[in-house]
Amino acid sequence: MMKNSWKNLFLTFIFFVAGTSGALAADLILQSSSSNYSVDSSFSVDVYVASPDQSVNAVSGSVSFDNDKVNVSSVSKSGSLISFWVQEPSFSNQTGKVDFEGIILNPGFIGAKGKILTINFKSKNPGTANFNFSSGSILANDGTGTNVLKNLIPLALNFNLSGESISQSTSPSIVVGTPVAPQIFSSTHIDPNKWYSSGDVSLSWQVPSDVLEVKTLIGKIPNATPTVGYIPVISSKDIKDLDDGVWYFHVQFRNKNGWGAVSHFRIQIDTTPPDKFIVRLDENAVKNKKPVVLFNTTDNSSGVEYYKVKVGNGNFVIVTSDKVKSNPYTLDQEESGKYSVLVQAFDRAGNYETSLTEFSIESQEAPKITSYPQTLSPGEPLIVRGTSQPNLTLTLWIEKGANEIPIFYNTRSDENGNFIFVSEEKIDPGNYKIWVRAIDDSGLKSLPSEKFNLLIEQPKVFKLGLSAINTLNIIVPIIGAIVLIVIIFWYFWYKINSFRRRMKSSIRLAEEDVHKIFDELKEDLRDQIMVLEKTKSKRELTKEEEIILNKFKKYLYQAEKKIKSDIEKIEE
Repeated sequence: MMKNSWKNLFLTFIFFVAGTSGALAADLILQSSSSNYSVDSSFSVDVYVASPDQSVNAVSGSVSFDNDKVNVSSVSKSGSLISFWVQEPSFSNQTGKVDFEGIILNPGFIGAKGKILTINFKSKNPGTANFNFSSGSILANDGTGTNVLKNLIPLALNFNLSGESISQSTSPSIVVGTPVAPQIFSSTHIDPNKWYSSGDVSLSWQVPSDVLEVKTLIGKIPNATPTVGYIPVISSKDIKDLDDGVWYFHVQFRNKNGWGAVSHFRIQIDTTPPDKFIVRLDENAVKNKKPVVLFNTTDNSSGVEYYKVKVGNGNFVIVTSDKVKSNPYTLDQEESGKYSVLVQAFDRAGNYETSLTEFSIESQEAPKITSYPQTLSPGEPLIVRGTSQPNLTLTLWIEKGANEIPIFYNTRSDENGNFIFVSEEKIDPGNYKIWVRAIDDSGLKSLPSEKFNLLIEQPKVFKLGLSAINTLNIIVPIIGAIVLIVIIFWYFWYKINSFRRRMKSSIRLAEEDVHKIFDELKEDLRDQIMVLEKTKSKRELTKEEEIILNKFKKYLYQAEKKIKSDIEKIEE
């Protein structure tokens, strides 16, 4: 923070003590003495400021470069306009950046091209490397530090093994003040080092605002001067149906000071596949069970880059053209049978020609298993006997399931073709399939033998354990069912007894209430009967009174008898 604050104060001081003039426009430019270099060569890129109409006194910027193609070896301030470096030029090959910031003391700089610094590079890999300004500023010498930056002019350089001139050139302007060489781009034929299979080309370039006329040309000469002019100016060009071969597109700008440098962009076109060819079999190799194929072809434009070989339903295998030139090419076939061989020859533009042939590998007789144990006890060695062709390597395969890795053992047949496998290694219990296959010294495999079933038994202790487990599996559910029945019976018995106890209690209370109520009623009736009896002793009762007395006695008797009978029934 302190460093940036000091820097800002210093720049403000410079701007206020400097002279003033009208703010126009200025450019930051990247240029090199050539557009083409060989790999592992050293070269330089210069950073220029162009301000033909406005005095400037402060420049800063950040240059990015393709660090997979080039590395910075050093940065030079020799011949620079900068009088005072606010930030010393620094670089990082890891991030691909060069940073700088400096002051040009009063009266500043005004002119077509002034050097800021030189960046020294070393190329690493072939291809096109781009150099761009990721940021930049040019401050006018007007007392207020107006940023007059208008254009950031990039650069593209090409690197190849031979150092041949193959693509765009951005040479310095011939006359001071004339336009810099334009940067040419193609959306269809992006890399000048590569070949393309289309003859339709789209090209574009950026046109600075001061350019009055543009000239272009397409042809076979690498460093030709454009002849076709365009007013008003154009910034792109589409070219249709170019023939196969190497073409060069040229662009040049003119401003009020005259014609600038010419840019040249290389275009490589190959729309034709390689020449037709035939795939042949080496008959001697086939007899010897070594499938060897012979093939080769040429391409008149870009040349054959590689071949793709496919045998039967297998995957394609890429074979370099150098390997094919040193024929023969041996196929990795280990199985007997009939095969097709498909070969595709690709040129550098991606066009290809195809050829197909067939060959057969004689079947080798399958070995036979003559003796094996159908059942094997734990710890018992596995012994398998059989016959095959003499002096062959044989593999015994023991497979438990399709999703499990098979076990295998190797042995050799004797001079009579007999073989024996003896394995004392422990094999997990289970059902297996076993078979044998022979392999000769050339690596060719025979057909597999007949497959047989093999049972590896469980240990006896384990069997007893399984038997006990099976018995328990039957007994445990029965015991569980009995326990469940007992629990259900006990539950219902408990509920019934509880209900009976509640009923007895309720009946007892009801009986007590009935007795109490009946006793009270009985007392009332007896009182009434006594009253009538007393009256009868004093006088003769009337007929109505006599009837009432008799009814009271009758009702009392009947009520006692009925209530007693009902209570006895409830208790039952």
